[in-house]
Amino acid sequence: MIDRDLKELNAISDVFPKTKVLLCWFHVLQAVHRWVTSRDDGNLSPDKRHIVIHAMTSMKACITVTTIDI
Repeated sequence: MIDRDLKELNAISDVFPKTKVLLCWFHVLQAVHRWVTSRDDGNLSPDKRHIVIHAMTSMKACITVTTIDI
């Protein structure tokens, strides 16, 4: 499990090409939160921010694509 460091991801993939790399949920949610509050990229209203964060937490709980409930 890693944060979202691309150098680390590439190094792991080079050494262990068949390994599935998991991203740390805290860091994923932190990146989404930064994006939705960014003036340049997101700048969403509080209601829309809540919808995005809720969608992310719903996706995390899904086992398959068909079980998502956003």
